[in-house]
Amino acid sequence: MSEKLSRRDFLKYLSGAAGALALGGLFEPRGIEAQALTRHPTDAEMQKAFGFDRRGIKPVFTGTETDNAKWTLQAVEDHVFTQVPFPKDWQLTITKPDGTVEVYYGDGQPRDIMGATFRHLPSYDANYWVRDPKDLIAHEFNFGWAQGRDPRYVTLNGNLDVPEWQDFDGSTCPVNVVQTAGLAGGSYKNWTKPDWEGGAWTFKGETNQFYLLTASQVPGNESWIDYWNGQKGAVDKLTNWASLALNEASFHCHPAK
Repeated sequence: MSEKLSRRDFLKYLSGAAGALALGGLFEPRGIEAQALTRHPTDAEMQKAFGFDRRGIKPVFTGTETDNAKWTLQAVEDHVFTQVPFPKDWQLTITKPDGTVEVYYGDGQPRDIMGATFRHLPSYDANYWVRDPKDLIAHEFNFGWAQGRDPRYVTLNGNLDVPEWQDFDGSTCPVNVVQTAGLAGGSYKNWTKPDWEGGAWTFKGETNQFYLLTASQVPGNESWIDYWNGQKGAVDKLTNWASLALNEASFHCHPAK
């Protein structure tokens, strides 16, 4: 189980992550098809959609070349933004007042938040990962769990229709391709389940596309990634949270001996 972030620590992290994303999408999943469309709301339009214009709240635009319809809002100290609306054409990854992080599609229901990222769904191509709830929950979980942050944090499912996720929190080996993508990275569409009990989850990306994969460590288990190292001319291994951009790989997770 990962360490739970304090409110103060998470807000410090969120500020740094926004800057990293603005510098070129460092944590973007490599190779997931499609990009955001050219047109997206202005800052003023975004603020109006959430009623922030009437409250003097100005989220920071943190879009990148591909993920280009995104804003970030973070509280100062322990401030809570009360009854923030969740418009139905937006995706939100929020920090709740108790410090937990959850992923939502807008459902029209207002909620109290301490911080959030907001993405305008109509600004993204239909095939972009934000529009696929399975890719979305896996991506957002991987962002907090497997990208080498200290402390790591668990991202929970707020209201996405993803039965494969259930209450998954990274404390067990994966049982399906969505959970595998959450732990190791990439899109669930590129993972294949083992064909025998105790086998490895295999990953194969599109031609000439590379994905940032991570050897997540699962408590009480041995977990690693095998891949072909062209320089060595042999199979090599990633362990202990190491990451590498790969096109083909296998993720292993077994009870520790």
